[in-house]
Parts: sequence; structure tokens; C-alpha cells
Amino acid sequence: MVSRAASAGLVAAVGTRDEMELVMSKAELAAAKQSEPAPAPALPPPALAPVRQAAGNWQVQLGAFRQPGAAQSLFGRLAPQLPGKRASYVPLGGLTRLLVGPFASKDEAKTACRALGPSQGCFPVAAN
Repeated sequence: MVSRAASAGLVAAVGTRDEMELVMSKAELAAAKQSEPAPAPALPPPALAPVRQAAGNWQVQLGAFRQPGAAQSLFGRLAPQLPGKRASYVPLGGLTRLLVGPFASKDEAKTACRALGPSQGCFPVAAN
């Protein structure tokens, strides 16, 4: 999905695709150097307290970030548009994925993505 969005010219997707490719390249290099242990990922800060408790099995991914604090900063800017939702900061290699939810359905998650506007990368994902 990121590749398709990047090929369609979505600026946020281009950056995310490049970061994903970089992570994959580094992962392949680390696999070749089995003797070098990978550094432990930093623990993400606790999620912000929600305005109201929501239930559901869907979340939206708003990005994957290499810079420390970038995911938290983005959620801080978008939180007013996502009342009652909480952020999860999920480490993935050298990146931190920003997931926000919960949403009751995939359609509700898609509606939230549309409300954030076309310049904000956003797609629904099933909650684990």
C-alpha cells in the first residue's frame, strides 16, 4: 500500500517507502553479520490518556518514523481531530509505527483517515 501511494505521488508515502527500504537493507546487512548483536529498540513513551474509552478491533496507521519523538509529535498535532482515540507507538526495526484507535469497524477507520485529509498518510489496520 505504501508503494502504491508513493507511486501516486503522496509525499508522506514516498518518505515512508524510503525509510522502509532503508530498514530492509540494514536488516539484510545485519543478517549477514550474525556476530554483531542488534541494539535493543528504545521503549516508546506511554500512550496519551483518551478523552473517552472507545472499543473496536481496528486502528489507523499514521506513519512509521525513524526520528525519536516524531510519532509522538504527529499524534500531538492530530489528537484534536481524533477525540477519544489513543496512540500506540510500536517499535519495528529502527522505526516507530504510530497506530491510533480503537475504531469499531474498518469503515469507521477509513472515515477517520478521510477526515484527516489527503496530505496525511493514513490507512486502516486490524488491531492485534
